[in-house]
Amino acid sequence: MFKNLIFYEVKEPLNLKDIETKLESFKSKEPSRTAIETIGFNVPYPSASTFVHSVCNSHYFSIRKFKKNVPPKLVNYRLNQKIIKASENNQLIDKKMRLQFKEEIINDIASNTPAIPGNITFMYDEVAMVIVADCSSATKAEACLALLRKAIGSVPVIPLIKLNIAGRMTSWCFDNELPEELEILEKGKLRASDETKSEASFNRQFMDADEVIAARESGKEVISMHFMFENDFTFILTDEGFTKSIKYTDFKIEQLGEAPKNDEAILYDTQAAINTETVRKYCEFLKREFT
Repeated sequence: MFKNLIFYEVKEPLNLKDIETKLESFKSKEPSRTAIETIGFNVPYPSASTFVHSVCNSHYFSIRKFKKNVPPKLVNYRLNQKIIKASENNQLIDKKMRLQFKEEIINDIASNTPAIPGNITFMYDEVAMVIVADCSSATKAEACLALLRKAIGSVPVIPLIKLNIAGRMTSWCFDNELPEELEILEKGKLRASDETKSEASFNRQFMDADEVIAARESGKEVISMHFMFENDFTFILTDEGFTKSIKYTDFKIEQLGEAPKNDEAILYDTQAAINTETVRKYCEFLKREFT
C-alpha cells in the first residue's frame, strides 16, 4: 500500500511489449568499488519471479537504489589537507589539480563505504492513465520515470497537478468550499505570499482556532493540510500537489486482513488490488479539482 503519491498524467499508452526482457537489462545491482550510487529495477517482493506485477489493469514496478554516504565535509577536509601537503612540497595547485585531488578522495571514501539500499515503488494505471510514484519528492519520482524511459523508450507524461494549489486549499479550509470527499483534520501550515514567506504551523487545532484565523487574516495561505479522504485514508496535501504521510483507515486495513499472511504472492496481489482501487478513486478526485 502506497504511503506517498506523486501523480503524472500519461499522454499515450505505454508500450509494455517484452517488458520483462527490457527491465532485465536495467536490473538493480550494487555499485562497484569506487562508484557512489546505482539504480535499477527490482522484483516487487522477494519471492517474485517477474519485475512487473499487474492487477486490475495497473502495473507495479519496483526500483532499488544503492547509495554510499560520502560526506561533503569529510571530502573538503581531506582535500584541504592534501592541498596543504602539496603546497609544502612546492607543487603548483591549479583548478585541474584540485578536481583531480577531489576525485581521488571521493573514490577512496567510496571504496571503503558500504552501499545502502532503498526502494521506490510506482504504478502505471491504464484506466486512469497515470503513473503514480510512492515517494515524497519530485526528484525521486523523476528518477523512476527516467529509468523507465531508458528501459522501454517513450514515457510521455506531465505532472497531473501543474500549478501551485495553495489558493485552492485555502478556499477549501476558510471559504466553505471543502469538497464532500474531504474532512479537515487538526494539522496544517500556512505561509505568507509576500517576500517574507513567514509561516504559521498548527497541530491539534481546528480551523476556527484563534491562532489559525489570525494567520489567515494576516494574508497567509494554506501550503499543507491534514485531510481524510472519504473513509479510506488520512493524508497531508501540499501546495505542490504531493500527497504525503498516508495512513489507511481501519476499514481499509480490515480488507487486507482477509489475505493469507503466509502466502507472499497472494498478500501482495491483495494489497495491489486495494491500492489500485483506492488510488484510482483519489486520482479522479484530483482531476476534478485541479485539472
